[in-house]
Amino acid sequence: MAIVKLKYTKSKQKAKAHLRYITHLPGKDNERQTRTLFNRDGQTDKAWVYRLIDEARRGATFFKLVVSPDPKREDIGKDLDSWRLAVQTLHALQTRLGKPQSFVGVEHNDHTPNRHVHVLFALRARLTRADIALLRQAATQASRAQTRERSLVSRTRSARPVLAPAQVAMSPGRAQTYRPYRPVTPVVFRLCAHCLIVTRMSVIAGSFVQCANCSGLAPATSLSLVRKEAGWEL
Repeated sequence: MAIVKLKYTKSKQKAKAHLRYITHLPGKDNERQTRTLFNRDGQTDKAWVYRLIDEARRGATFFKLVVSPDPKREDIGKDLDSWRLAVQTLHALQTRLGKPQSFVGVEHNDHTPNRHVHVLFALRARLTRADIALLRQAATQASRAQTRERSLVSRTRSARPVLAPAQVAMSPGRAQTYRPYRPVTPVVFRLCAHCLIVTRMSVIAGSFVQCANCSGLAPATSLSLVRKEAGWEL
């Protein structure tokens, strides 16, 4: 199960200090780092986060969240997408609160064997133990889903036969150019069950679809159910 830690502060200055800390925390060699910041739309910078903190409404609480997938069961290959993990974890809280939530995240994979991601966000609400349990459950489910996807992709790739070029008689003194066979991958547009946007889906092995936005996999037969549960109408 993923480990989720949550702290908070009411001070905007302390929120900014925390941002600098998670961005520039020294790595294994005790060298100052400048890590990449991200939000739901992708890469961002400290200026955007400072503006987000400054514009927070009076009475807002700044929450400092740490999400760490289990290194023995979920992040075995140390290849989980931490950005996607943070987005999916926060999405569960947003669904509970009924409104979108701006946040900033920083991945830490250079100073400890346990990879984790720090997330900073502001709310004018209190988070209960049930909310923290929800975040932990969402992080665990997202981590394990990525682990299953990587395992499925690995098995699919290893099962593909290696096609040797056809043996064609060559005329003396005349070179032949061979082009490897590249099957056409069917493409459809559907709602992704992971990032919840309508995007291009590639059909894999006839039974799965892969999102072009987040690379998430889903059974092809579950698309209509996912749309219904998410409240989307295509």
